Amino acid sequence: MFETEQEPVDIKRFTSSLNLETKFMVEDLLASIAYVKMLMEEKLIDSADGDAVITALQEAKSQVEAGEFIFEDPTSIYPNIERHVLESCGLSGGKMFLGRSKNDDVMTDARLASRRELLILQEHLLKFQQTLAKTAWKQSAAVMPSFRHTHAEQLVTLGHYLLYQLDTLSRDSGRLQDLYKRVNLSPLGSGFGGGSSFEIDRLDIRESLAFEGLVENTLDAVNSADYLLEMYSDLAILMAHLGRLAEDLILFSNEELRLIELSEEHSLNGTSLKQSPAVLEMVRAKTGKVYGSMTQAFSILKGLPTGHIRDVQEVYSLMFETIEVVVTSIRILEAVVKEMTPDEKRMVEIANKRFACAPDLAELFVKKGISLKNANAVVGTVIKQCKKDNKLLDELEPEFLEVIILRQL
Repeated sequence: MFETEQEPVDIKRFTSSLNLETKFMVEDLLASIAYVKMLMEEKLIDSADGDAVITALQEAKSQVEAGEFIFEDPTSIYPNIERHVLESCGLSGGKMFLGRSKNDDVMTDARLASRRELLILQEHLLKFQQTLAKTAWKQSAAVMPSFRHTHAEQLVTLGHYLLYQLDTLSRDSGRLQDLYKRVNLSPLGSGFGGGSSFEIDRLDIRESLAFEGLVENTLDAVNSADYLLEMYSDLAILMAHLGRLAEDLILFSNEELRLIELSEEHSLNGTSLKQSPAVLEMVRAKTGKVYGSMTQAFSILKGLPTGHIRDVQEVYSLMFETIEVVVTSIRILEAVVKEMTPDEKRMVEIANKRFACAPDLAELFVKKGISLKNANAVVGTVIKQCKKDNKLLDELEPEFLEVIILRQL
C-alpha cells in the first residue's frame, strides 16, 4: 500500500462552535447586559465599571448586527466577546463574569434563540392557517370525493378538506405553544450547576430577559436539554402533516384526477415536456430530513452523564437548519394553496365516475326502512351492475333500482 502525506487534523476547527454560536450572539450580549445590570443593583460591581462594561457590550452588539465584529479566536464567540470587553474596559471588564459560567451562558443563549425561532415558526404557521381558512370559505360549495385507500369514498367539499388540514395544523400550533412555556424559562445565574456564593438575583435577570419563570434547580438549569427533544418531536409531527398535504396536492393535480391545477410557478418542468409538482415533492422529501434531525438529537443525548458536555453542541446546531426547513415548507404550501385553481366541474365528474355518493345512497335506503347490512349489499350490487353496463348512478332508472332491491332482499 502507498502511504500519502496528509495534513494534520485541525483540532480547533473540528471542535469549534463559532458558526453555531454566532447565530445567537446577539442574545448572548443581551443576556450579558441584563446580568451586569443585576450585578450593579446587587452592589457586586460599582456603577462606573458596570456602565463601562454595558457600553462595551452594546458596542459589540451593534458591530455584530452590522456584520463588523472581529473574531480573532476561531473556536467560540465567548473568548471574542471577553477580548472585546477587556480591550474596552481593562481588567475591570472581567467583573461581568462574577458568579457566572459558560454552562449557564450557553443554556441561556440556547433558550433565547429557541424562543426566537419558535415565535418565527408560529408566525408563519398562523399565516398558513389563515390562508387555509379563507380558501376553505371560498370553496365551501365545491363538491369533491374524499378518498380511502386512494379510491373515491364519499362526497365532501374542498372547503371541508381544507378545514381538516387547518385542524391538524391547529393541534401542531397548540403543541408548539405548550413547548414555548417550557423553553421560556431562565437558567442564568446557576453557575456551574451549584449556584454561586455571590448574591445573584436570578429573578431580576428573568424579568430583564422577559422569561416567564426560572429553571429553579441549578443543576437542572445547566444540564437539561429535553425541551430540544420535545421541539424536534413537535417539528417531526408538524412535518408529517405538511408532507401529507403535499402528497394529497400531488395526487389531486395529477393527470388522472386533475381536481386542481397548480400555478405555473409551482409546476416546474425543467427539461421534461410535462409539468411536474417538483416543489411539492421536495416538501414531501424534507419530511424525512426533519425525522433525521429528531433521531440524531435523541441519539446524541442518550446516556450522557450529568455535567456540561460538548456533545450537546451538535443538538443545538441541528435546530436552526431544521426550523428553516419547516418554515420554508410552510411558506411553499401556503403559496400553493393560495394560487391553485380547483376544477369544480372535474371534481363532480370524478365523484360521479368513482361512485362517491354510494354511502349516501345506502343511507337513503336505510331511511326507507332497509337494514344497513342489506342497504350496503344493495348498493354494492348496484355499483357492480353499473360498471358492467358502463353507467353512472345518476343514469339509473327507478325500475332498475327496484329490481336490484327485490333481488337482494
